[in-house]
Amino acid sequence: MTADDRDDDNGRTPLQPQRVGYGNPPLHTRFKPNTSGNPSGRPARSKLRNVRQSIVDVYMQEVSVGDGRSKRKLPAIVVLHEQLLRSALKGSEKAAALAAKFAAEFHVNDVKDEVSLDLTRLTSKERDILRKAGPILQKAKTIKPT
Repeated sequence: MTADDRDDDNGRTPLQPQRVGYGNPPLHTRFKPNTSGNPSGRPARSKLRNVRQSIVDVYMQEVSVGDGRSKRKLPAIVVLHEQLLRSALKGSEKAAALAAKFAAEFHVNDVKDEVSLDLTRLTSKERDILRKAGPILQKAKTIKPT
Protein backbone atom coordinates (compact mmCIF):
# COMPACT_ATOMS: atom_id res chain seq x y z
CA MET A 1 0.00 0.00 0.00
CA THR A 2 1.43 3.35 -1.01
CA ALA A 3 0.79 6.78 0.45
CA ASP A 4 -1.48 7.57 -2.49
CA ASP A 5 -3.89 4.78 -1.49
CA ARG A 6 -4.56 6.30 1.94
CA ASP A 7 -7.71 8.38 2.27
CA ASP A 8 -7.90 9.42 5.93
CA ASP A 9 -5.52 11.09 8.37
CA ASN A 10 -4.63 7.83 10.12
CA GLY A 11 -3.29 6.26 6.97
CA ARG A 12 -6.15 3.74 6.72
CA THR A 13 -8.01 2.99 3.58
CA PRO A 14 -11.79 3.31 3.61
CA LEU A 15 -12.06 -0.47 3.68
CA GLN A 16 -10.39 -0.80 7.07
CA PRO A 17 -12.58 -0.25 10.13
CA GLN A 18 -12.08 3.05 11.92
CA ARG A 19 -10.54 2.72 15.35
CA VAL A 20 -12.49 4.97 17.76
CA GLY A 21 -11.77 5.41 21.45
CA TYR A 22 -9.75 7.44 23.93
CA GLY A 23 -7.50 9.77 21.94
CA ASN A 24 -9.08 8.67 18.63
CA PRO A 25 -12.32 10.56 18.05
CA PRO A 26 -14.45 9.74 15.04
CA LEU A 27 -13.25 11.39 11.85
CA HIS A 28 -16.38 13.48 11.36
CA THR A 29 -15.92 15.16 14.79
CA ARG A 30 -12.21 15.97 14.44
CA PHE A 31 -10.99 19.50 13.77
CA LYS A 32 -10.67 20.12 10.09
CA PRO A 33 -7.21 21.08 8.82
CA ASN A 34 -6.56 24.85 8.54
CA THR A 35 -9.73 25.62 10.45
CA SER A 36 -9.83 27.15 13.93
CA GLY A 37 -11.34 25.10 16.70
CA ASN A 38 -12.94 28.26 18.00
CA PRO A 39 -14.18 30.18 14.96
CA SER A 40 -15.74 33.04 16.91
CA GLY A 41 -12.60 33.37 19.00
CA ARG A 42 -12.18 34.48 22.56
CA PRO A 43 -14.56 37.28 23.48
CA ALA A 44 -12.88 40.65 23.54
CA ARG A 45 -12.22 42.12 26.96
CA SER A 46 -14.42 45.03 27.77
CA LYS A 47 -12.42 48.20 27.46
CA LEU A 48 -11.52 49.59 30.83
CA ARG A 49 -13.22 52.89 31.27
CA ASN A 50 -11.16 55.78 32.41
CA VAL A 51 -12.86 56.48 35.73
CA ARG A 52 -11.29 59.90 36.17
CA GLN A 53 -12.53 61.05 32.76
CA SER A 54 -16.01 59.66 33.49
CA ILE A 55 -16.19 61.69 36.70
CA VAL A 56 -15.00 64.82 34.92
CA ASP A 57 -17.66 64.25 32.26
CA VAL A 58 -20.36 64.00 34.93
CA TYR A 59 -19.29 67.21 36.65
CA MET A 60 -18.91 69.12 33.39
CA GLN A 61 -22.25 68.16 31.84
CA GLU A 62 -24.56 71.08 31.20
CA VAL A 63 -27.48 71.45 33.61
CA SER A 64 -30.47 73.76 33.15
CA VAL A 65 -30.95 76.06 36.10
CA GLY A 66 -33.94 78.31 36.50
CA ASP A 67 -33.90 81.11 39.04
CA GLY A 68 -37.49 82.15 38.52
CA ARG A 69 -36.72 84.86 35.98
CA SER A 70 -34.65 83.05 33.41
CA LYS A 71 -33.10 79.72 32.61
CA ARG A 72 -29.42 79.23 32.03
CA LYS A 73 -27.19 76.27 31.31
CA LEU A 74 -24.18 75.77 33.54
CA PRO A 75 -21.76 72.92 34.25
CA ALA A 76 -23.00 70.74 37.12
CA ILE A 77 -19.95 71.55 39.25
CA VAL A 78 -20.76 75.28 39.11
CA VAL A 79 -24.38 74.63 40.14
CA LEU A 80 -23.16 72.42 42.97
CA HIS A 81 -20.86 75.16 44.27
CA GLU A 82 -23.60 77.77 43.98
CA GLN A 83 -25.92 75.61 46.08
CA LEU A 84 -23.16 75.03 48.61
CA LEU A 85 -22.49 78.75 48.92
CA ARG A 86 -26.21 79.53 49.29
CA SER A 87 -26.47 76.95 52.05
CA ALA A 88 -23.41 78.44 53.76
CA LEU A 89 -24.88 81.94 53.56
CA LYS A 90 -28.11 80.67 55.13
CA GLY A 91 -26.14 79.57 58.18
CA SER A 92 -25.04 75.98 57.65
CA GLU A 93 -21.73 75.59 59.46
CA LYS A 94 -20.73 72.48 57.52
CA ALA A 95 -21.48 74.15 54.21
CA ALA A 96 -19.56 77.26 55.31
CA ALA A 97 -16.50 75.20 56.24
CA LEU A 98 -16.64 73.30 52.96
CA ALA A 99 -17.15 76.47 50.94
CA ALA A 100 -14.17 78.09 52.68
CA LYS A 101 -12.06 74.99 51.96
CA PHE A 102 -13.00 75.06 48.27
CA ALA A 103 -12.37 78.81 48.10
CA ALA A 104 -8.87 78.26 49.49
CA GLU A 105 -8.19 75.33 47.12
CA PHE A 106 -9.30 77.35 44.09
CA HIS A 107 -7.43 80.46 45.31
CA VAL A 108 -10.60 82.53 45.20
CA ASN A 109 -9.19 84.97 47.75
CA ASP A 110 -6.16 85.60 45.53
CA VAL A 111 -8.28 87.00 42.71
CA LYS A 112 -7.74 90.73 42.59
CA ASP A 113 -10.48 92.96 41.32
CA GLU A 114 -9.35 96.11 39.66
CA VAL A 115 -11.59 98.99 40.50
CA SER A 116 -11.56 102.05 38.34
CA LEU A 117 -12.99 105.24 39.69
CA ASP A 118 -13.99 108.29 37.73
CA LEU A 119 -12.38 110.96 39.89
CA THR A 120 -13.83 113.77 37.78
CA ARG A 121 -17.19 113.31 39.49
CA LEU A 122 -15.73 113.85 42.95
CA THR A 123 -15.78 117.24 44.60
CA SER A 124 -12.51 118.86 45.60
CA LYS A 125 -13.22 118.03 49.26
CA GLU A 126 -13.78 114.33 48.41
CA ARG A 127 -10.55 114.29 46.38
CA ASP A 128 -8.67 115.71 49.35
CA ILE A 129 -10.05 112.96 51.62
CA LEU A 130 -9.11 110.31 49.07
CA ARG A 131 -5.54 111.66 48.78
CA LYS A 132 -5.13 111.51 52.57
CA ALA A 133 -6.66 108.03 52.78
CA GLY A 134 -4.41 106.58 50.05
CA PRO A 135 -1.27 106.10 52.17
CA ILE A 136 -3.33 104.78 55.08
CA LEU A 137 -4.98 102.18 52.82
CA GLN A 138 -1.62 101.17 51.36
CA LYS A 139 -0.22 100.67 54.86
CA ALA A 140 -3.26 98.64 55.92
CA LYS A 141 -2.89 96.49 52.80
CA THR A 142 0.65 95.46 53.74
CA ILE A 143 -0.31 94.44 57.29
CA LYS A 144 -1.45 90.84 57.39
CA PRO A 145 -4.30 90.00 59.78
CA THR A 146 -3.44 87.61 62.60
